[in-house]
Amino acid sequence: MNAKPACAKWLLSGAFAVGVQLASAGTMSVLWTDRAGDPGPVGDVLSAQLVFDSSGAWSATWEASTARPFTGNARFNLNLFDLALGDVNSATAPQVALDFVYDFGTSEATQFSYSGTTPFLANWHIGDQVASGNGSNFLSGAVDENPPYNRDNLMSVGTITGTVAEPESGGLVLLGIGLMGVVVCKKAERRLRAG
Repeated sequence: MNAKPACAKWLLSGAFAVGVQLASAGTMSVLWTDRAGDPGPVGDVLSAQLVFDSSGAWSATWEASTARPFTGNARFNLNLFDLALGDVNSATAPQVALDFVYDFGTSEATQFSYSGTTPFLANWHIGDQVASGNGSNFLSGAVDENPPYNRDNLMSVGTITGTVAEPESGGLVLLGIGLMGVVVCKKAERRLRAG
C-alpha cells in the first residue's frame, strides 16, 4: 500500500478547506449622506448605505426625512465609483449601478431596502473611498419615475468600513483535521521506511 498519495490528499484537502475559511472577508459597508430639506418629488433623501461582502452579495438601504418620506413611483439610483480604481471625474459611467424601482403609491416610508449580487464589488476594499456620482455623467439619488423625472441627488463620497471575518468553528475543525493528516502521514512514512 502506498501511503504517500493518501497523505497528500489529506493535506491538500485540509489546507484548501482551511484556506477558504480564513480567506473569506467579513461584511463591509459604505454610507453616503445628503442634507435634509432639499427634497425631490419622491422624498427627501438623508442617506444611503451599501452593505456587502467579498462574494458581491449586497443590500442597499435608503433613509428619508420624516418630514418628506418616500412616496409615489420612485427609482433608487446608486451609481458608484471606487476612487482607488480610477479617476471619477473623467469616468463616463459608474463602475457599479444598483438601481431599483418601487411604487409606494400613496403610502409613505422613511426607509427602503433592496438587495442583489454584483461580483465587481469583490474589487472594493476596506478604506477605499467611493463616490456616489461625478456630477456630469452619472448621479445617485431618488428619482420620480414620472415626467419630468425630478430627483433628490445624493452626491457624496463614503469610505468603506468593515472587518475581516474570524475563522468559524468549522474552519478550526478543518485545521485540526489537516494537522491530524500531517501526523498520520509522518507515521505512515516511518512505517514504510522501517519496512
